[in-house]
Amino acid sequence: MRARLLCVGDMHLGRRPSGLPAELETEHGIARADLDPRAAWRATVERALDLEVDALLLAGDVVDSSNQFMEAYGALLEGVRRLVEAGVDVVAVAGNHDVTTLPRLADELEGFTLLGRGGRWETHVVQRGSEPVVRVLGWSFPTRRVESSPLDGLPAAWREGRYEDGAPDELRTVGLLHCDLDASPSPYAPVASRALAEQSPMVSAWFLGHVHQPSIRGGGRPLGYLGSLVGLDFGERGARGPWFARSEPASWELDQLVLSPVLFDELEVAVDGCSSVEDLSAAVLRAIQERAATMASGFEGVRVVGLRPRLCGRTTLAAEEIRTTAAVLREQTRLSIEGVLYFVDKLRDDSLPAVDLEALAARDDPLALVARRLLDLQAGGAACEALVAAARPRFAEVAGHPNFQRLGAEPPDDATVRACLLRVAGRALDELLGQKASSEGPPRVEEIPV
Repeated sequence: MRARLLCVGDMHLGRRPSGLPAELETEHGIARADLDPRAAWRATVERALDLEVDALLLAGDVVDSSNQFMEAYGALLEGVRRLVEAGVDVVAVAGNHDVTTLPRLADELEGFTLLGRGGRWETHVVQRGSEPVVRVLGWSFPTRRVESSPLDGLPAAWREGRYEDGAPDELRTVGLLHCDLDASPSPYAPVASRALAEQSPMVSAWFLGHVHQPSIRGGGRPLGYLGSLVGLDFGERGARGPWFARSEPASWELDQLVLSPVLFDELEVAVDGCSSVEDLSAAVLRAIQERAATMASGFEGVRVVGLRPRLCGRTTLAAEEIRTTAAVLREQTRLSIEGVLYFVDKLRDDSLPAVDLEALAARDDPLALVARRLLDLQAGGAACEALVAAARPRFAEVAGHPNFQRLGAEPPDDATVRACLLRVAGRALDELLGQKASSEGPPRVEEIPV
């Protein structure tokens, strides 16, 4: 029998999206309470009922912290009650944020199944009528910090697909787990993706919580993060919402339902040909309108979109002109398009001066050194890889800092390091050109910071 599930990652009831304009309510009539995880949870419940799913799965960190117990209780109570009355199972595991709160809530909410209390693996069989359709295998955080792999406690028989829970062993099984994937050592239940993939052949999918960036994909044996239900800040860019999972004979079909009322994202803006601050402002506004056109379908739940423009290309604008324009755009850009409010946050300048890099690179001065490195970074190849490799240890040092790790962000990949180097080299070239224009001879520079 084909199982139909709605899977929800980190919900963090009690938190509010940050980085939003202060005047949302007073000038735009958008209540902040309509943009937080409670609103997305209500929309998720409605969609679960519309889709007639067999179960709704919660992969931990349902609640942000223990002091949000009452707020979370009220929001969950209404949703769980409606789901249970419609015959939809609600199954959850506890994460590191709700290790004490979620068990308390589960005790108060009739029909809410919490798997794996005390760090012990458990199963729950989801039924449609009297017919079992899927088995959920789950483990919950017993304390806020767990430095060993949860798989160490998985019963040996279960590794072989023998669950002895009254349902046929061959019943399709899905794993529900809050963990730190491929991050060892870690205080948040480190698990190797290879170890998950090698578990019982009857575990046909692993739906994970903890990291807010979605990574799950459909296919033969899906394994990955569901991501946060709502984008909570600019560190959580892109679409957010639950995943609709349907079992096929040898695979799973997965579709993300964009139900988050807030969306944060980057916006690429080409500045080639921009020679004035008016040109730059117009280019940003055109890019916002083009982005809005792509969101005409599939993003019905989104009410507010925060964008961080990233300038690319070449321009004759000076760095100071770009900084001034960025401040104006951040303060004044509020566009309402088809009922969605778009605003601009920080602007990232990855543009390059409108100069002949090849001609500069042929010279014998500090400008030539920067121009050569810019050309190498733009072209890719071995020289670009060498620059990225030389910079990678510094990025790794920053990524290993506790403050960075607490954000739950992923260390930058090579493409991000390369983009950063391009930005730094472009700014260095701009500064050197400015110095040269105001002096009689070439600037005296001891080191180029690229």
